[in-house]
Amino acid sequence: MTEIVYLNGQFKPAKEATLSIYDRSVLFGEGVYEVVPIYNGKPLALDLHYQRLVISLKTIFIQPVFDLKTWHELILQLLQHNDYQHKNCLLYTQITRGSTFSRSHKIPHDLQPTVILFIQPFVPPDPLQNVICFKVVTLADKRWQRCFIKATSLLGNILSIEEAKAQQADDAILIRNGLVTESNISNVFIVKNNIISTPIANELILNGIARQLTIALAHQQQITCHERDIKENELYEADEIWLTSSSKEIAPAIELNNQPVGTGRPGPLWCKFIKLFEVYKNQLLAKSYAN
Repeated sequence: MTEIVYLNGQFKPAKEATLSIYDRSVLFGEGVYEVVPIYNGKPLALDLHYQRLVISLKTIFIQPVFDLKTWHELILQLLQHNDYQHKNCLLYTQITRGSTFSRSHKIPHDLQPTVILFIQPFVPPDPLQNVICFKVVTLADKRWQRCFIKATSLLGNILSIEEAKAQQADDAILIRNGLVTESNISNVFIVKNNIISTPIANELILNGIARQLTIALAHQQQITCHERDIKENELYEADEIWLTSSSKEIAPAIELNNQPVGTGRPGPLWCKFIKLFEVYKNQLLAKSYAN
């Protein structure tokens, strides 16, 4: 089946969807994006993703191009065009400043933003049947100072992933001024004495939706969860390390710089928490799409 994408008001085959070489995402990397996990045709926490998308857009001086209702309608149409109404996938929304025929660093404020939506197949993690564990290393966080923007310019992350791969690791936990920020593609949680901690959602990290759901679930279950500065040495002292993202959900990191995290196996709190998360996720989906 031919993949159908949405580009600037039209649904068309992916091979026919093209951008101008003068699009400012090509020239300057000016754009933001969102990744929404879709379960059986239902987007998870779409309102939270929309809030973050709007923040990213406004921070780089692009006005939101649609409201939440319109975005949802576009997603449903895209799923229908691809026969994905009852399937799992990841929905990517990419918005750039638009195209101009003058290559200038000065931001033109009269451009029509470029809007792209496409989906990719997604097999949700099934930790009750097959636990996927990660090996991580620590690397210096060399990215820019506005990591809270979900920007399309991910060169810093990509280079760090290559450094991690060169050390036979799956990902890297990034360190800035002695403090944990996040991994290249996930937020980071540590567990010590059954207390969960995660770095504060400031300008140096992306406030992941899976991160927000993890914190909300911990509070709901009255499991202590702190948002605070985490020193690098606390990683080595942690009983458990978790990585959270829309595609990973909540995944255990069992090795840090070639040394086991805790027992070197998924920890007991993670084993308990992931079962609670599966129930919580299904409750959120059922509540959002009750009608």
